[in-house]
Amino acid sequence: MGKIKKICLSALLLAGIALASACYVPDDFTGDVTIDKNGDFIIDYSGILTWAPFYGQIKEGKLAGEEKEKKIAAAEADLARDTNFTEIESLGDAQFRVKYHREGKIKPNSLITFVRRDSFIMKIKADKTASTATFSGRWMTPEKAEQLVKYGLKVQGVFRVRTDAEVISSNASEVIKLKNGFTLYYWKVEGFSNTPPSLVVRLNP
Repeated sequence: MGKIKKICLSALLLAGIALASACYVPDDFTGDVTIDKNGDFIIDYSGILTWAPFYGQIKEGKLAGEEKEKKIAAAEADLARDTNFTEIESLGDAQFRVKYHREGKIKPNSLITFVRRDSFIMKIKADKTASTATFSGRWMTPEKAEQLVKYGLKVQGVFRVRTDAEVISSNASEVIKLKNGFTLYYWKVEGFSNTPPSLVVRLNP
């Protein structure tokens, strides 16, 4: 088990929350992804990230004072390890308003995630030849969602994917034709009950 996963699991046990696979919770966000037919990608995220384990401890009164500030600072430092974050602003109570930007190339068997592989909000996964790529968002079980609602957390935002590649399948709620051969796929998120966004494209790497 990796260091980050150990930290996440320990914090969850202290908080009494069964959220091992969903440490970061998004809110008031826009997740923008561009995938072109040649396999180049861009990922942008603007919004709030809540580190759920510490947030739960704070709301239960188990984390306060100097210890609270130290743990919030540690969570902020953990985010800052990823240099693709261009802005990180602490809002208190283990919540951060952030901006994130990443560009790159989709390669065979690649897995590109935001925020972490063990705590992702959105990801791009390629097959073994990079001839297809799948964009998806992660959601949570009703049990985990109920626990987050108990602590006053909510999720509101949008996912948008722009692509000029052939789309094999998509569950987008809205599709808009753009210029230069690109199409925009759109998902609006309100609460924890939404079906996770999913889109599969055919690439020509």
